[in-house]
Amino acid sequence: MEFGGIGFGELLVILLIALIIFGPHRLPEIARKMGETVRHFTQATADLNRKIEEETREDVKDLKEAARELGEDISSEVKRIDSEIKEDGPPDPQAPPRSPQPPAQDEHQTGEDRSG
Repeated sequence: MEFGGIGFGELLVILLIALIIFGPHRLPEIARKMGETVRHFTQATADLNRKIEEETREDVKDLKEAARELGEDISSEVKRIDSEIKEDGPPDPQAPPRSPQPPAQDEHQTGEDRSG
C-alpha cells in the first residue's frame, strides 16, 4: 500500500521521527494542520485546472472550427479538380507521352561563356 509514492514502512519511519521530534501531545495538532494544508493545496490545484480549462475552451473551439472549415475547403478543391479531370476526358492512348521541356538556360545565369 502506497500513499503519495511513500510505502507503509517509509510512512511508519516518518511518523516515528515526527513523534520523537514533536512529542505525542503536538502530533494530533500537526496532523490536523497537515490535513488542512493538503486540502488547501488540492483545492488550489482544482481551481487552477478549472481556470486553465475555462481560458482554453474558447481557443479550442475556434481551432476546431478553423480545422472544420479547412477540411471543407480541401474537400471542395478536390471535387473541383476531380470534375476538371472528368471534363477533360481520359487521355488519348495513341497520343505520345508528354516529356517535360527543361527550362532554357541563359549564359548569364549559369556563368558559362559559350562564345568559344
